[in-house]
Amino acid sequence: MTLSTEPAETRTGTEPTRRARRFMPNVDIYETDSHLVMQADLPGVTQENLEVNLDKNILTICGRTEPADVGERKLLHAEYDSDEFYRSFTVTDQIDQEKIEASLKDGVLTLRLPKSERARVRKIPVKGS
Repeated sequence: MTLSTEPAETRTGTEPTRRARRFMPNVDIYETDSHLVMQADLPGVTQENLEVNLDKNILTICGRTEPADVGERKLLHAEYDSDEFYRSFTVTDQIDQEKIEASLKDGVLTLRLPKSERARVRKIPVKGS
């Protein structure tokens, strides 16, 4: 079972409407008997700055990072700035799209995409004569 990792803009011919620096977070995808599991590295991202959407079989992960709050301290040097991130995947009908779950913990977004019943491997018992 696979997901297409080609950017949605390439597949649909659309382009973003604003100019902004965007990065594509790294995503690991692995398969179990009943699910596909996706894990995206999103350091510094909060739930409030994260969107996960599914529209017309396109699963998108997007949002923005904010610079670290240094409080009363004086920032001397910063290499990490506010940025937008975006990643998209095509989800086939082999996934039960109504049951997709997402969680964010310690900068890692985990998506669980359950396989539909017809996509799961089914063991067929062999009867003897």
